[in-house]
Amino acid sequence: MGLKLEPKEGDTLLSPEELDELIPKYITNRQQLDEVEQNNIEDAFQWLLSKKVDTIEQLISPEFQDELHKKMLGKVWKWAGKIRSREANIGVNPIKIQFLRKQLIDDLMFWYKNKTFEPIEIAIRFHHRLVQIHCYPNGNGRHTRIMADLILEKVFNSAPINWTGDDFVNINEFRTKYIAALKEADRGNYESLLECIEK
Repeated sequence: MGLKLEPKEGDTLLSPEELDELIPKYITNRQQLDEVEQNNIEDAFQWLLSKKVDTIEQLISPEFQDELHKKMLGKVWKWAGKIRSREANIGVNPIKIQFLRKQLIDDLMFWYKNKTFEPIEIAIRFHHRLVQIHCYPNGNGRHTRIMADLILEKVFNSAPINWTGDDFVNINEFRTKYIAALKEADRGNYESLLECIEK
């Protein structure tokens, strides 16, 4: 039978080959998928509690990012933690991923060292640019929200963003506003995105 997903605005469309890499074969619908992915992400939070990260460079490194993604979705998808190798409806051409991610890491280090923006804006800009690059076949939004929180907590000793009260999965007013704010950030305007999370 296989997994069938009805896409919503803002979803990354998975190819048939990527869908075939689903590990729990009993899953046939989005509700089941959301549940097992959420359980796996909760495991990743447990892993983060014991993970020692000594420096900002280590935290934002490609290696850490890939490891985090694998911990988040590695029990659900065989491609978890692996860089996207095909064009998708969201994200840059796959051959540009590593270059643009390195450029983003360099930018974040510049912002950090020069105090270019407030910590919340540094975290949000990093979140947005990583979503825009779209390193992985799926799970990019969740991954980058966790990365933004880790930057705030471990680099700036600040409280994480309160994402939990918002529903990023189902079609609703907040999700629509959030996706519109990401599109505004694509054009260089971060005000809407900052307002969206600083309510």
